[in-house]
Amino acid sequence: MAHVFDPQTGFQGASQNYEKILVNKMYKAKLKVESAVSGNFTVETALPPQFAVNLNANWQRPHQSQSILGQGSNAAAIDNLLAQNGMSTLSKSNSSAVWTGGSEISIAIPFQFVAELDPKKEVVEKVVQLMQLVAPSTLAGGVYYPPGPHTVGPALLNPTEVYGDRIWLKIGTFLEFYPVFVDSVETTFDTQFYAGGDGGASGLPLYAICNVTVRTFWDVEKKDIATMFAGLAGGAT
Repeated sequence: MAHVFDPQTGFQGASQNYEKILVNKMYKAKLKVESAVSGNFTVETALPPQFAVNLNANWQRPHQSQSILGQGSNAAAIDNLLAQNGMSTLSKSNSSAVWTGGSEISIAIPFQFVAELDPKKEVVEKVVQLMQLVAPSTLAGGVYYPPGPHTVGPALLNPTEVYGDRIWLKIGTFLEFYPVFVDSVETTFDTQFYAGGDGGASGLPLYAICNVTVRTFWDVEKKDIATMFAGLAGGAT
């Protein structure tokens, strides 16, 4: 249902009495950010009915195009001759896959924002905070300072520590991912706008949904997976 906000009587819809829906923290997703550039903030949303946690690994087949005859002009000539007669010197043994690293977790969560009293603070500013997590800043001299975490600290003291934007993603009370970076933010606005004139909020959207995709900053090891689950290793709070 679309909400229409009147500054005198509040939201108008199926009912004249608009009540805020309180969601237990076990049914919330929380993106926590500590940043010297963007500031410290937390963005929350109710979880969708289902969500997927994707763990991907990179595998390649580096030898599948190699002939059993090896390299060289004679081998190439024989390969061409056999190919012209419907035969091949490729083999199953050369088609084996090789793990090349890159085991990372990605997760997409829709963050929904509904204006209850102030569309600027409750919708627009939340969207801006999320969108800024994928945009760089400009340093002196005109060079970019990238968003997200990085490993180069003031004194290179700890290569396993992160600097820059420190970002956590918490799912309910049972999953926590850290450090992560925001890979994409896709925002859809509802075309129901605030009709009041106070505080410069007139014409601002009353509802937005940001589909936020985050990925783990480092490759995920077996022991990392256990620490992500609060019930196994006491992680999320």
